[in-house]
Amino acid sequence: FADLVDAGYVAFEYGGAEVGRRLTNDPDVTSIHVTGSARTYNAIVYGSDQEAERRRVRDERLNPRAISAELGGVTPVIVVPGRWSRADIRFQAEHIVSQKMHNSGFNCVAAQVLVLPDGWEHTQALISEISDVMASLADRPPYYPGSAERCEAAAQQTASTTRFGTDAHRYLVTDLDSSSDSPWFTDEIFGPALAVTTVSGPDVATYLANAVDFANDELAGTLGANLLVDPRTQKRHAAAVEQAVADLRYGTVCINAWVGVAYFMSRCAWGAAPGHTPAEIGSGVGHVHNALMFDEPVKSVVRGPFAPAPRTFLKGDPHVAPKMIYFVTNRQANVVGRKLIDYCAHPSKIRLASIVASAVRG
Repeated sequence: FADLVDAGYVAFEYGGAEVGRRLTNDPDVTSIHVTGSARTYNAIVYGSDQEAERRRVRDERLNPRAISAELGGVTPVIVVPGRWSRADIRFQAEHIVSQKMHNSGFNCVAAQVLVLPDGWEHTQALISEISDVMASLADRPPYYPGSAERCEAAAQQTASTTRFGTDAHRYLVTDLDSSSDSPWFTDEIFGPALAVTTVSGPDVATYLANAVDFANDELAGTLGANLLVDPRTQKRHAAAVEQAVADLRYGTVCINAWVGVAYFMSRCAWGAAPGHTPAEIGSGVGHVHNALMFDEPVKSVVRGPFAPAPRTFLKGDPHVAPKMIYFVTNRQANVVGRKLIDYCAHPSKIRLASIVASAVRG
């Protein structure tokens, strides 16, 4: 950004709450975009004194500036029941853990609640593989303030908690009742912790409708949701799957891909589902990215591969995509990342071929 900084278009300031308070109230600042929590947004708009909550309820703003915000939430991963092979179960376990543990869980759309079909034949095998993947990861310090305490407090709300790691814990909570008011459903943990619950339904269409209702009505936030479905089930129940995508009240819905993928794609409008207000901010208001410049974007939808090549050819879903780079089990992620940057700076066929060669070894 040096050229933009030198030309006076961009400036960076580092600091805590006091620096943020000064910047958001500076008379030369006319508009603000904030990413963080609803508490941060409310402090900017309504203040942080004893009268702040009263002002919020009455929508008496202290800060009159135009403010857009992206504030996260409780991100679901909804699994559609189908016939999965052992390789499918392992791959999707790595996928689910990656959606949680990318950047150690410090992402606004890090997966927090895994929604499984009640009575599904692969439930226990999938949970077992998820546990195995989480156990295999290296400990990483919980750098975000309060993360360790939040995770531990939430984990103590249930007896079905498994802790991984020694110096820094990773958490897997199973057997949560989807009808409860668990903090796992109502509070964004923002850390290395994943919860599992089940939703019932006598068939795929009913289950999906119930899972969508659970996500829409019980989970806090509307930023992003993930849907995992194998190709044969997706073709057999295409109408039910598409109805679920349409009915999920989220700014982004990804099928067989992590919601974070949409964040990396400049064409996707990134932000919460429409309907939040300053007084009830939820996952935020407004959008960023949106390279196609839609005036009022409602939802971005991204579709990815259920399985990597070449195994996917046997599933009737031919493509050549290898294991995705955001997988925490991808052994070439750092190599591919560096090569991608080099390619962006100096594109060439040789560099592109080198990226492909590294990616297929992931």
